[in-house]
Amino acid sequence: MKQTISYDFVQGNSCVAVAKVLEQAQVTPLSITFRQTEFDNVTVKFNTTEDAIRFTEVYLDSEDPVDIMEYVVDDALTHLEELRPA
Repeated sequence: MKQTISYDFVQGNSCVAVAKVLEQAQVTPLSITFRQTEFDNVTVKFNTTEDAIRFTEVYLDSEDPVDIMEYVVDDALTHLEELRPA
């Protein structure tokens, strides 16, 4: 399922910050939109919910499903549970 999520990148160069998260998460987005706003200044469109979850885990530095669900919607909790080792 495609996911489009907005994030707050407050670093001076949000392009570099987004690139670092993408590299660490090993995710290739469908698109990235940058805005000149204080909040929700970067919108990322992901091909899959799993990609959105991986990016958000790195962005938040958290694997807690409650934290991830603040960003990733719909069937994300199910996917998080499936991705966790037994």
